Amino acid sequence: MKALIFAEGNGFGHASRDSIISEKFNFPIMTFGNGAQFCKMNDIDLIEIPAPYTIKKVKNRVKIVTNPGEILKLASPKTIQSIKEHFADYDYIIVDGSPLGLAISMAMKKKAIYITNDTSSLVGINGKVSKKVAASLYNQILSYPEKIVIPDFSPPLTVTSKNLNPNLPMVFSGPLVKKRKQISHKKKIIVAGRLEEELRPFLGDDALYGNTVEHLSSYYRDCEVVICHGGHTTIMEALSFGKPVIVIENSKHTERYNNALVLEEKNVGIVLERYVLTKESLLSAIEYAKTLDHSRLSLYKKQSKPNLDVFSL
Repeated sequence: MKALIFAEGNGFGHASRDSIISEKFNFPIMTFGNGAQFCKMNDIDLIEIPAPYTIKKVKNRVKIVTNPGEILKLASPKTIQSIKEHFADYDYIIVDGSPLGLAISMAMKKKAIYITNDTSSLVGINGKVSKKVAASLYNQILSYPEKIVIPDFSPPLTVTSKNLNPNLPMVFSGPLVKKRKQISHKKKIIVAGRLEEELRPFLGDDALYGNTVEHLSSYYRDCEVVICHGGHTTIMEALSFGKPVIVIENSKHTERYNNALVLEEKNVGIVLERYVLTKESLLSAIEYAKTLDHSRLSLYKKQSKPNLDVFSL
């Protein structure tokens, strides 16, 4: 059986976790944008396509669609044709985060596996999605794949539980985190993502900033606290090393905020909303994070090995 991974290309996260599957099974990754950049940086077997989406606004609002035909209309016909030509060469399509990939798989009657850490929203469309829309997404799209794989810790340790529909037939792979060789350092705080500009005035050189190193995941071992905006990949990486997480975000970013709320519930992380972000609140949050449940953080570390058998065809 031949399989192709179709990865959402907004950000490095999808391609990063898909690289573990690609390395294990020798499946190529088809992606675009930042995802393609990640594959090139890491010498991963890549099929690059142009960014497919044309997000349309209706009366200054993004139009949310869940019907497969409508999803296909969001992409350029030339890009869709290119994707179809590649899909034709494979028996299985492993789609990570992109309803477009599922819609094309459905149209071509290709067997599919879907990877997601959020079953209630559409990639490329920010904001809260109503339960009615989420239900429609399930009925039209998420009922198609043979498996829906959640790249998260199995219950009860699951971080993304507030973003998942419990009625879906889900399987958990564990965090798809690449364990890189660790580089020794003396920084006790790691700042991930695009938070450097915002937090450097508060933390100065006391923190290690993700934008200043090639692979942030090589530096987790020696830190005490990880600060991020709530992205799934960073949280999985931090917990895989048993590190507490501070999420700086607001409730408008529903997926990330939900992740932070679950971290708080499990006593392994906290949310610091932007409207209360000051040097004093940040330093207090860092000290508080150090008092969180170390035994539970150790459990996350012990259970961080992914179960790649869920992707066996």
